[in-house]
Amino acid sequence: LPIDSDIPLHLQRRHQTIAMQLAVHIVMQLAVQATSDINNTFASCSSDINNTFASCSSL
Repeated sequence: LPIDSDIPLHLQRRHQTIAMQLAVHIVMQLAVQATSDINNTFASCSSDINNTFASCSSL
């Protein structure tokens, strides 16, 4: 009987661990995506500023 009751608990813990790992993975993916979006925004902004300065200095 103890063995039978232990198996579901073990499986339950394993499922919880997998769910946690999946959640962490998704959060990490979202964080990476957000970071790359922010980096792209900064890159495009800085290139716009650089282009503006370049056109001003050429004038």
